[in-house]
Amino acid sequence: MKENEFLLSKLETRSLNRDGKPEYIVRGYATSPNHIYPYKVDGDNRVFREYFSDKGIENIYRKAKNSKIFIDIEHQVGAKASGEYLIKQLKEKTGKDFTSELDSLQSKFKNSDIPMFKLEEIKIDDKGLFVDLRGNPFYRDIDEEHKNYFDSIWGSLENGFLNAMSLNMKPITPTPINKGLVQIDDADIFGISLLQGAANDMSNITEVAMRGLEQIKPRGEAKCLKTTSLLM
Repeated sequence: MKENEFLLSKLETRSLNRDGKPEYIVRGYATSPNHIYPYKVDGDNRVFREYFSDKGIENIYRKAKNSKIFIDIEHQVGAKASGEYLIKQLKEKTGKDFTSELDSLQSKFKNSDIPMFKLEEIKIDDKGLFVDLRGNPFYRDIDEEHKNYFDSIWGSLENGFLNAMSLNMKPITPTPINKGLVQIDDADIFGISLLQGAANDMSNITEVAMRGLEQIKPRGEAKCLKTTSLLM
């Protein structure tokens, strides 16, 4: 990309799919090889760094192709699972009833009860691990709360407030290169999160598109137009 050249994401209104619903498309890079990025700050404010080797990218690609991975917003699925695990551990250790805490946790993350996106395609190109995602066109039909939540997420994607991707994964035998730098040659991948600003600055959303004749959320006069939006 040339200096001062911006990547434009096309938001298109084209045709309905066979279910009479719009098609929601999000594409971008989940990670890239040999690019060092920070991933953790501990109590001493030390920044640890890591990077995926070419072998690491290939292993993640292979596993993602052959297993079911989730797509969520801001690591909600992982946060919910971690919270439920911690509550279970506390209950086993103390014998106390944590029903109210569990209900509160499940209520907080209830918008993640049904998948909002799925992985349509994944591949490796000259920039890294490229993913093609599809939004769940039936998510808005659950109830008014889910409809409003989906519209806010989609609007955030269209306008660049959600502009990056982050892997939900666990490195397998990471290799220390030097103090504070780790190389990842393999990892178990569980999901991909859409969020604002990933630790890896190469994990960007590059395209957001809606194809269909239905308006997702009216913004002034409803029109059937081809528009273009800038994503950082």
